[in-house]
Amino acid sequence: MRPRSAAHPRYQQLAQALRQELAARRYAIGDAFPRVRELAARHGCSLTTVQQALRDLRREGLIATTPRGGIRVTAFPVSDGRSGRIVCVFPRWDTLAEESFAAQLMLGVGVAASQAGFALESRPYYTLDELDGLRDQLRRDPPAGVIWANAPDPVLATQFEDAGIRLVTLIRHDPRVSCPYTADDFAAGFTALAADWRHRRIRHPGILAMGLDDPTYEPVLRLLLATLAAAGMPVPPERVCRARAEGLDAHAKTVLLAEFLAHRTKLDAIYAFAPDLLDDLERQAATAGHPLPGHLHRTLHSIRAVSLPPVQSVLESDIQSHARTAVRMLRDWLNTGLRPAPVLIPLQYRLPPP
Repeated sequence: MRPRSAAHPRYQQLAQALRQELAARRYAIGDAFPRVRELAARHGCSLTTVQQALRDLRREGLIATTPRGGIRVTAFPVSDGRSGRIVCVFPRWDTLAEESFAAQLMLGVGVAASQAGFALESRPYYTLDELDGLRDQLRRDPPAGVIWANAPDPVLATQFEDAGIRLVTLIRHDPRVSCPYTADDFAAGFTALAADWRHRRIRHPGILAMGLDDPTYEPVLRLLLATLAAAGMPVPPERVCRARAEGLDAHAKTVLLAEFLAHRTKLDAIYAFAPDLLDDLERQAATAGHPLPGHLHRTLHSIRAVSLPPVQSVLESDIQSHARTAVRMLRDWLNTGLRPAPVLIPLQYRLPPP
C-alpha cells in the first residue's frame, strides 16, 4: 500500500494517476480500460478506492462502462500540449500522382490521430532551410511526436531525433528497389563501399548525383563524400556532378555531364545515385567518341524508390492502415520508450478499367 496523504485522499491520488495515463495516450479512444481488480493490484490499493477513482473519471467523461460491464476510454483530459499534439511533416509535392498519394496519406494520418485523441498539425517544407527552421521550432515547442510522410532522408531524420523529437517515418516503398531506410544503413553501406574501393585500389572516384530534386537527399551525398574522404579517397568538387533537377532542361543536363566527362581520364570509379544517370553519361561519352573505358568500376545505388506511376493509376496498398500503424507506433513509443522502425508503404499499382 502506498503512503496516504492527508491533503489528498487515496482515491483522488489514484484518479490523478489514471488521468496522467490517459493524457499520455497509453490508450486510444474506444480501447478497453483496465478492470477494477487489475487496477487494484497494479496500484496496491483496495477495490473500493479504485471504484471511487473510476467514478470521478466517469463524471469527467473520460471513461464509460459498457453493457457487459467492461470499461472503455471515451475521451482524454486536457494535457500540456506535448502529449496531445502530433506534427505531420511532409515535402511539397510537384506532380498530380504524388499529390494524390499525399492526400490519401494525410487523410489516414488525420483520422488515426483523431481516433487516438491527438490534435494534428500539418507542416509542409520545400527547402533544407525550411526544414532546419521547423526542427528548431519543434525543439523549442516539442509535440508528442512527429510523423514524417513520404520517404524522408534518414540522415535528416536522425537530426530530428538528436534534437529530442520523437519521429515516426512513413516511406513509400517499391519492393523491387533496394534502398536504405535509416542513417545507420547509409553509413554502413558507404563504409562498405569505401572498403571495397580500397581493396580495388581506387584513387580517383567520381560521383553522379545530378537531378536530386528533393532537398532531403543532399545530406546523403554529404555523408558519402565524408566517408570517402575519411577513407583516404577525397572527391574534389569537379568530380561530383550535382544539380537540382528543378528547372534543369536537356541542354543544361548535357553541359553538366560534359563537364564531368572532361575528367574521365582521371576517373577509376563512378558512383551513381540512379541508373539513368550512368546510362546518360555512357551514351554521351559514346556520342562524343570517347566511350568510358571497360576497366572503370561502376557502382549503382538508388537512394529513392522508383517514380510514381501516372496519376490515373490506382494505389492498391491501404495507405490509411499504414497511417494508423504510424500513429499507434508513436503512441507506443510515448508509453514504452521503444523506438519504432520506419513504416513502409508498398507500392502496388494498377490502371483503372477503361
